[in-house]
Amino acid sequence: MRNKAYIFCLLFTLTLAFFMPVEVFSNEDKGESRLEAILKSVAGPRLNYPNNQVMDLSGKKTLKFQWSLTTANLVELDYIEFYLYKGEVINEKNLVFKKRLENNEYSIEIDSGLFEDGGAYIWGIRQFFLGGEKSNEKFILFEVYKK
Repeated sequence: MRNKAYIFCLLFTLTLAFFMPVEVFSNEDKGESRLEAILKSVAGPRLNYPNNQVMDLSGKKTLKFQWSLTTANLVELDYIEFYLYKGEVINEKNLVFKKRLENNEYSIEIDSGLFEDGGAYIWGIRQFFLGGEKSNEKFILFEVYKK
């Protein structure tokens, strides 16, 4: 029953999006179809772990970050970029780790030595599609402590 409701909601959302004005979803100067534009507009990563949590890294060698990708088969994903920032502000100065990942990777482990006790961090990923399009960046704030 729950799966049927989920499928109905997904189909309903895509149907509504499909009938919205073309200028909202199309990128005609790049030859992008309406369907591709719609799928890219709703596609994006989902950050699963850590998720707005206080992470205990006591005695742990790594912290594993996990996500899922929500692209449709018609949108060809090229690669993913992972970002880790120290503090609560996203800028180049606070970037402590960045890595390009393959389009079929759903996690990365970062050495716990990179994190300071009591520190706040922001992590996120961005999807890059063939043809140069990008998803919106998704970010999550979390804190670290070590005993």
